[in-house]
Amino acid sequence: MKKLFVLFIVFILFVSCKNEQNAQSFYVKALDSYSKQDFSKAIEYIDLTLKYSSDFYQAKFLKAKILYFLNESQTALKIIDSLVKKYPEYTEARIWKIRLLIDLKQYEKAESMLDRELSFNPSDWRLYYQYSLLSERKEQMDRRFVMLNKASFYISESYNVYVELADLWIKLGIRSSAIENLDKAIMISNGKDELKQVRDFLREGKDLQ
Repeated sequence: MKKLFVLFIVFILFVSCKNEQNAQSFYVKALDSYSKQDFSKAIEYIDLTLKYSSDFYQAKFLKAKILYFLNESQTALKIIDSLVKKYPEYTEARIWKIRLLIDLKQYEKAESMLDRELSFNPSDWRLYYQYSLLSERKEQMDRRFVMLNKASFYISESYNVYVELADLWIKLGIRSSAIENLDKAIMISNGKDELKQVRDFLREGKDLQ
């Protein structure tokens, strides 16, 4: 009986490990399709990722972003909302919730969230950028100008932060988070080739070969 129990535990661990590997593999393919703007294929891979790992929050987040670009903001907001509730420390999800609220013209909710975020994170350029978008929607051009200036000031400091975070995530073995931070650094740096090479190296899993 004890031997059977041990074999059962080993089997469960093997299946769990295999599922995690499959989920990671499909997520990497989803990221690749997303970078090529093949959104339908990316969603296919995301759904396969979630089939093997239903709590793969990065895959859910990516799906919400794609739905936004497909003009399905309401559905995207439902996904982001669930992520914010389950992972309240997930800053990226909170920022995207603000972005979706603005897109859906829920301006009061968006402004309330922005004010709260800035109260404990006043140096995040992304928040000022979202505030500039909100100001544009509300035709507050003076405030938009102020917010864009603040975003510009802090954005210059963000590049190195994202590169350092990517390096830390790589050392911790969390490749998906490293890739996310490299994507942000690439965006800020206007697409530095050396960063793209590192990101693509990770996406293709060459560091595991």
